[in-house]
Amino acid sequence: MKYFPNEMHECFTPQELENDPDQSDTHFALLAAARNDVPGYTREELVGYMALDRLSLLGDGARAILVATNPHLKLFLQSIGFRMRGTRTRVCDRYEDQAHVLDLDLRSGQFGAWVMSLLDPETQEELIRTETSEADREVWTEQDVRKMLGHLRSPGELHEYANRITGVNDGIQLQLYILDLLEGRVHGVSPQDQMLLHAAYWTHAGNPTAAAQTCSMSRATFYRHLRTALIRLARIL
Repeated sequence: MKYFPNEMHECFTPQELENDPDQSDTHFALLAAARNDVPGYTREELVGYMALDRLSLLGDGARAILVATNPHLKLFLQSIGFRMRGTRTRVCDRYEDQAHVLDLDLRSGQFGAWVMSLLDPETQEELIRTETSEADREVWTEQDVRKMLGHLRSPGELHEYANRITGVNDGIQLQLYILDLLEGRVHGVSPQDQMLLHAAYWTHAGNPTAAAQTCSMSRATFYRHLRTALIRLARIL
C-alpha cells in the first residue's frame, strides 16, 4: 500500500486489504525490466522468462494479480492463463495506454490444468475457445488464422472472414486491419510476432526459406515460433 496504493486499490477490495498477510492467498505481482542488448534474446523474451520463473513458485490455492498498461505484456499474460478486466478508475493509465487488472486464480483446483496449458499452448487455446463460445462469439482457431493470412494479398478471398471482426465490412478493410496489426500501427501483436507473421504472409508469402532468413532463424525454429505467433493472433482476433 505504501508504494503502489492506486494499483492495490484496483486489485483488492477493502476487506481483502485488511487481511493478515500471513493468512493471504494472493500474490501482488511486481515486474522487472530487461535490457534489449542481451545476445540471443529479445527484451520481451527475457521479461517472459522472468515472469514464468516467479509464477513457477505458485501452487494450488494461490492467486497472482497486477495492474498492467503495456499492451504486449497484457497479451503475454493472457496467453499464459491470466484473465483481464477493466479498472474502476483511470488513475493507473499511462499516457495513451489504458490500465487493466490481470489475475491468475488457482484457488479452485485449476493448478494442474494451468500447468498443462503452459506445456501445450493448444490446451490454453481450447480453454479460451470453450469460455468464449458460451457467449455465442465465433472464436478464431490457429487454422482459421493460418487460412485467412494465406489470402492476405487477395482482399476478395478475405471477404468471407470480414464479418468475424467487429467494425470490418469487407476484404479490403480486413487486409488493412491485419497489416496495421502486423506493422505495429495497432497495438496487440508483439514485435517478434509482427516480424514472423509479416515475413511469412506478406513480404515472403509462399517462400518460407526467405521468411526464415529474414527472421535470422532456421526453418525449424521459424516454424515453431510462427505456430505460437498464429495461436496468439487467434486470441487477439
